[in-house]
Amino acid sequence: MTQRRLRPTRVDACLEPVMRPFVRVGTVACGVAVVFQAILLWAVTGRAGFTRYYDPARAARERAAVGAADLFADTGLEETTGRFEQVPNEFRLGLLPSGGGKHLLSMLTLAGPGVLAILLVTADGLRTNQLPATGVPTRNHRE
Repeated sequence: MTQRRLRPTRVDACLEPVMRPFVRVGTVACGVAVVFQAILLWAVTGRAGFTRYYDPARAARERAAVGAADLFADTGLEETTGRFEQVPNEFRLGLLPSGGGKHLLSMLTLAGPGVLAILLVTADGLRTNQLPATGVPTRNHRE
């Protein structure tokens, strides 16, 4: 049994060169939007280095126990170093992932596909607009 190849119609052949720039611009615009949203979300949640989530067990321990700063208040340690910094127990989107599972969420993993789309479209545009080694212009070559 032979399979018939579908040939492009005249309309397809005419629209391909016209639509190619629109597809490229649309892909780059979507990639830039994804990267911008990832950076904005990272900035709004506190610009952490690694992704952190709210931990209810830690919150219960902190409510029940006396803080480390209170234990060392009488020793004078805080006079030279200042108060101990508390690590907030809340969601912070990190620049890098902090582990597997839900901790893989980070600015890098959110913005990565957008950057990859921009690079692929840009590289394809540079490749298709160059003269090949034979000197014969490609169908997309513009002079």
